[in-house]
Amino acid sequence: MPPRQAIFGGTFDPPHAGHVAAAVCARDQLGVDLLHVVVANDPWQKSAERAVTPARHRLAMTRLAFEGRSGIAVNDMEIQRGGPTYTIDTVTALTQGAMEGSTETTLPEGDPAAVLEVEPNGEAVARAARERSEQERETTGDATKRCANPRTLLDQGDAGMVLPRGAGEVLLVVGPAAASGMATWHRAEELARRVTLAVVQPPGSPPVQIPGWRTRAVHMAPVDASATLVRELLARRGGADQPLESARLVPSRVMSYIIEHKLYSP
Repeated sequence: MPPRQAIFGGTFDPPHAGHVAAAVCARDQLGVDLLHVVVANDPWQKSAERAVTPARHRLAMTRLAFEGRSGIAVNDMEIQRGGPTYTIDTVTALTQGAMEGSTETTLPEGDPAAVLEVEPNGEAVARAARERSEQERETTGDATKRCANPRTLLDQGDAGMVLPRGAGEVLLVVGPAAASGMATWHRAEELARRVTLAVVQPPGSPPVQIPGWRTRAVHMAPVDASATLVRELLARRGGADQPLESARLVPSRVMSYIIEHKLYSP
């Protein structure tokens, strides 16, 4: 059976508690073999409005944020490709078996920004599937319960849950705001034919319906965190000391990296 994979793309400037929770909940509830966390090179819808942190820092922070998460691989293919980031190009690479750049989030000694050795996508998928197949199967309901208090997932390593696998398909994990603006995405009509949207939304809320798109729900309690809020708090404190408010919003390893490299300082 073809592998079932998901893409969770973003600027990750910086990666925060909401990103980690959304990826873990999507992995568990969708039953994918591998969830690719894809760091954008040039997020054209954002870079036109504000300065974006250099990709090498965003990639390093994202690898730190997802370290120890089985079934989740941080992917730098959009950075390697260069230029503006278009999700349809990433989906094309994935479906053609060319999704290189997915790495396990085990960091080498020394600078976390060091380039990690990449492995072909097929090997990454197969290895993730083998590792997760050794774990005890749990129900989708149990997976959903883990996301009722998503802050508990912030700094915890985990082995993930093994759920029954569906047919080979590509799921694109997005939040409600992004889902409502899918029509503005590059080659949106083609993208709608090639992916199923997995929309992260609060438990009990009605399913998000977008004309022309296949959708599924990923249930997760809201997380009061955003990259904008983290950047604002860090800028307000000058970046010299660890801001307590920000430390609760990002994984501890990411906070240490931000301080070390003096990111988001005025």
